[in-house]
Amino acid sequence: MTSAPTVSVITITWKDLDGLKRTVESLRGQRYDGRIEHIVIDGGSGDDVVKYLSECDPGFAYWQSEPDGGRYDAMNQGIAHASG
Repeated sequence: MTSAPTVSVITITWKDLDGLKRTVESLRGQRYDGRIEHIVIDGGSGDDVVKYLSECDPGFAYWQSEPDGGRYDAMNQGIAHASG
């Protein structure tokens, strides 16, 4: 029997903490036999987002909160950290 593959989910966000929280809740409610790797790339929204991301338990496979070059740059940064 083979195990289910890792699925990488990349969330890009900027100045939308409420939307980020809803996305995290939704993803954590998914049922999947394999590993779900959640990567969050935030465009530097501020201290509230950093606090939320750093205090989430369980944590993320990777997260960052810093200025980027827009949504395509953010998505490419997320892909660079994905293993699934």
